[in-house]
Amino acid sequence: MPVGMFPDLNDLEMDMQYFVDMRPSYYCFSNKTKEMTTTEIMALFAPKM
Repeated sequence: MPVGMFPDLNDLEMDMQYFVDMRPSYYCFSNKTKEMTTTEIMALFAPKM
């Protein structure tokens, strides 16, 4: 989603990174965040049996 769609981002805080196992090695943020791999995300949204 383009950030420009949100008119008020003053209190926005990035605290999670998704698909971290697929990002390039040079790609990183200076702040510490929770990180989720593809496997973790798929398990989170998989149908519950």
